Amino acid sequence: MTSEIIPHKVITSTAIAALLLISGAGARLISQTDAIQPSASQLAPIAPTISLGEPIRTAKLESDDPDIKYQNGFFFNAGVLGHILIRDKDGHLTGDFNLQPQETSSVLRSMDAVAIFRDGSIVASWYYMLPHDNHHYVKLVHYNPAGNFLEDIDLGQWRPARICIADDKSIWTLSDEEKFGLVVYSPEEGVLRNYKFGSGLVRAVVPLSHFPQDDNNSYTFVNSAIDCSGNKIHALTGDGQWIEYTPGKDFTITKIEPFSHSTYGSYWQLTGFAYLDDGHAYATIHSGPGDPFRRMLAELLPSKDGKTLQWVEVPPEKTLPVNTQPPDAATPPGTAPKEPIAVTVMLGADHEDGEQLVYRTSAGEAVLWSKPLFSSSVNQRDSTPPPSL
Repeated sequence: MTSEIIPHKVITSTAIAALLLISGAGARLISQTDAIQPSASQLAPIAPTISLGEPIRTAKLESDDPDIKYQNGFFFNAGVLGHILIRDKDGHLTGDFNLQPQETSSVLRSMDAVAIFRDGSIVASWYYMLPHDNHHYVKLVHYNPAGNFLEDIDLGQWRPARICIADDKSIWTLSDEEKFGLVVYSPEEGVLRNYKFGSGLVRAVVPLSHFPQDDNNSYTFVNSAIDCSGNKIHALTGDGQWIEYTPGKDFTITKIEPFSHSTYGSYWQLTGFAYLDDGHAYATIHSGPGDPFRRMLAELLPSKDGKTLQWVEVPPEKTLPVNTQPPDAATPPGTAPKEPIAVTVMLGADHEDGEQLVYRTSAGEAVLWSKPLFSSSVNQRDSTPPPSL
């Protein structure tokens, strides 16, 4: 029951680039690919958020970091070389580890994604090379709560950009093949892949042919997310598609309408994501570098024709209770209104106590939990998205 996003960080040098280009294809994994169904002609309506609700819980984190995420009762931030800091639900630091794959003599390594089990143990997706060969190794590695190696799964050339932990303790990954100009797998191989420690690959769904074929992992590493809440798997891809899968049934893939690059720039960033089991997905979206800087909290809602999805801004002046309070009696008449307090980053969702969002606002450093309130009518709040392309 986790959601996670970690920005993809790349280590570059002339020597490393040369090593990458001479690598060969890895062993092919046998997979089971389930049937695909396009999204329904008319999407089910989703009631928009009218309030994020009053804060239910707050916490201030020890050893803070702007890239912190929340999963299964833990806050964490992790670096590409394996350093991870973990805090409990109260914000107290409980782990400060330098994780490594089992082969510690790697000449190139990247910890691409991390998720945390409810018991505090850790799973990480590693991509690395060794000094004695030119093979690319991709593995899921399991660590105990103290950061010690337990076991791993060899993923062949499937490189996960996002991982999450399902209720059955299996791991779902949104992956792309590491091919570097060489086709490794059939286009019918699935990119949403399910693994379990002790068993290996369980299933693979959604064919590779549905996504851009390049060496940049564009649909996986850029502005993407994955969530394993409840009995469904959801994935947001960097090329603007929303995947929903119920194990044992078919997938649906729904297009997400782009928003204006003139508003948020060509290099906009998805900096936080949360999915609630009632079907509501949220993200914090930033404009790219430069002025003016723009940021919005958005939720994923059906378009007016019900055939696609779109990111719709959740306006802070209407939905954060702190902004809807009447002016203080001591405020002099005619005083210019204060800038509304806004959600600055969505850290994740807490599924243990009534489906709550976990986020930060521009009011301070504290982390807030709240349970959103939804309209009784899909038309009660304006669902006009940011300007389209």
